[in-house]
Amino acid sequence: MTINEFRNALNAVPFRPFMVHLADRQSIPVVHPDFVLITGQGRTAIISRPEDDWFAIVDLLLMSHIEVPPATPAAQR
Repeated sequence: MTINEFRNALNAVPFRPFMVHLADRQSIPVVHPDFVLITGQGRTAIISRPEDDWFAIVDLLLMSHIEVPPATPAAQR
């Protein structure tokens, strides 16, 4: 998993929510790019949720993979 793959999923048009899976088996949902802040050097991301004050500080080098659900037919148009 590379930081570029994370950035590509984050900047995809149209955006599709995805799940970040970490080496320690934690999973963190990314529901919208507005809820992600990538730090200046690009190695760390702060991912939050819109419904509460929860957030995670993620070392992007510790991602094992991201999971992007397949596009629905309505989203492909």
